[in-house]
Amino acid sequence: MTESDDISALVKEIRDFVEAAKSRGAVVVAIRGPGEPQASVLITGYDKVLLAEALSSATRAEDAARRGDSRAEAGATAAAVLCAAAACEAKLSEYLAHWEFVAHETPSEISRIRTNPDARYQWKELLAHRAPGYDCGTSKEFLALECLFRVRDHIAHRHARTATLGSFPDRLDACIRQGVIPVRRSKGLDWTSVIFLNEIGRWAANAAEAWLAEVSRILPRPTMC
Repeated sequence: MTESDDISALVKEIRDFVEAAKSRGAVVVAIRGPGEPQASVLITGYDKVLLAEALSSATRAEDAARRGDSRAEAGATAAAVLCAAAACEAKLSEYLAHWEFVAHETPSEISRIRTNPDARYQWKELLAHRAPGYDCGTSKEFLALECLFRVRDHIAHRHARTATLGSFPDRLDACIRQGVIPVRRSKGLDWTSVIFLNEIGRWAANAAEAWLAEVSRILPRPTMC
């Protein structure tokens, strides 16, 4: 096989990969072609895919509530929360990958950010580097993001415990007392009975949408060197 054949095969492979990614709603930001030791592709846009699913799931939860289908409402609410949190993590991960891609190496700042798997920590560190004037402590969008991740953790990992009716897990209690998570009156109820409701799904989707809009506004776009 000649070098031109190798290049043609590589171009076809990349084209097929790009088309498959685009069919899922992703965006191809850049490609490093045959001149590089290995071809590489930067894919972004899954935050938008996941946010759309979160918004759709929130609507399904509301529809289920109107029908009186509590089981479907709980499932759709869980899907909205999980996809909303995933959208925010996707944006974070893709931004770091884009920054790394244009730098043609892994900057030390990115390595430090990635040492802690907690997305809350990673967002704070990223903003400290790329938007140092942003105050996470006074941002209502960041507070909602933190609470969204906490609800996600309790849904994804369940955290089932014997607990007093009307009480909430410690990691959710502050978010509820501050009115960030919009729960109904919980007296005499298990905490899951007021978390797996349609208004939580809508809140989660809206919180993710607001956070993604906020970071799109404040974060500089990585530029090609």
